[in-house]
Amino acid sequence: MIALVTGGTDGIGKAVALELAKQGAQVIIVGRNAQKGEHALSDIRAQAPNTTITYRQADLSLMREVNGLAEWVKSTYPPLNLLVHSAGVMLPRKTLTTEGLETVFAVQYFARYWLNMNLLSHFAPDARVINISAGGTMPIKLHVDNINSQKLYHGVYTLMHESVANDVMTLRLIRTHPHIRFYGYGPFYVKTNLFSNMPFFFKLYSNVFGSLMAGTPERSARDVMNLATGEYEAGLYARNCKRIMPNKHRADVHLQDELYTATENLIQMALRHG
Repeated sequence: MIALVTGGTDGIGKAVALELAKQGAQVIIVGRNAQKGEHALSDIRAQAPNTTITYRQADLSLMREVNGLAEWVKSTYPPLNLLVHSAGVMLPRKTLTTEGLETVFAVQYFARYWLNMNLLSHFAPDARVINISAGGTMPIKLHVDNINSQKLYHGVYTLMHESVANDVMTLRLIRTHPHIRFYGYGPFYVKTNLFSNMPFFFKLYSNVFGSLMAGTPERSARDVMNLATGEYEAGLYARNCKRIMPNKHRADVHLQDELYTATENLIQMALRHG
């Protein structure tokens, strides 16, 4: 198995990469911090000494770097069997990338979609793509006219909103590319560094809540491995691989296609801007 894991230097992504390495997969981990990347390689090799694992530095908030990553993968490796999207960020204030995209959506939605599109021709038969986000569990609707935070930004809301966007796009990809198994997986609250940029009192509340409700990256990684290797139908899944049937809003084909058009337009804008 050849597996690509974004956000593979920390949190759930790193735990997934370790499990893949232990099972003998050839693993590529992606992150923007070279020092964290080298530390992750050392940690994983220490626990899976016979693994073949590579780190690739890329800033996935930038669509031109997503392009570069995809081209490198296609020129370096045979077709992929597995792509796991785990890179994430949460910010208290709205920021824009140099390409004009809102940063949270750029990393956790646009980059995931764009990497999928760039690698479509490089997936092995029956490849699987696992998008670690919400898995159909967020109780809000998608507002396509706000996927670049054009109208509203709030740290918590925007994180929830991109999760819904990922769910809706996952359902469209299942519909339009049935030869690939696309999964949306929502691990609920997990003890990671996702909240490291948030204000002190938010992190304090999160730590208290997390002590009662949070899962671990290792627990989430087991779910991801089950989706990657088990006989699960493409779709949305929550913690413990519980199948979540999409509500009427997410299942709306017109909404899915509207999101696709808006996404393509914004990415092309970003590439011109960059």
